Amino acid sequence: MSRLMRSYKRTEEAEERYTVDKPAQVQKTSEETVKMKVFAFALLLLVAVTYGEALQCINCVREAPDTGDCVETVETCPPEMDTCAKITYPAPHENTFHKSCFKMVECLKLAITQGLKVNCCNWDSCNK
Repeated sequence: MSRLMRSYKRTEEAEERYTVDKPAQVQKTSEETVKMKVFAFALLLLVAVTYGEALQCINCVREAPDTGDCVETVETCPPEMDTCAKITYPAPHENTFHKSCFKMVECLKLAITQGLKVNCCNWDSCNK
């Protein structure tokens, strides 16, 4: 009988521990859930801000040195165009240049082309 009582007391103690630990565990899980939701919201906000506004670049094509300055306009780049670029051509086409939206990969490929002077950048109107 005393063996049965000891077993019963152990079961009661285990239940008490379980009920005492359970609210703390629930609270911990709740805090983790809140932290996860805040993190997810912050990440979503960052993505929205990053991709929410399209890049704006100066657009201008001066086709020949004797044509004078071109009229520069600001163009809103399509989503796949992530870079503004200014490309200046070598002699005999000196002072001939192109300013526009580009893909970064294409801009960097042009930058290694011998003779071309290429500036690639990725903030609004940076290709002056």
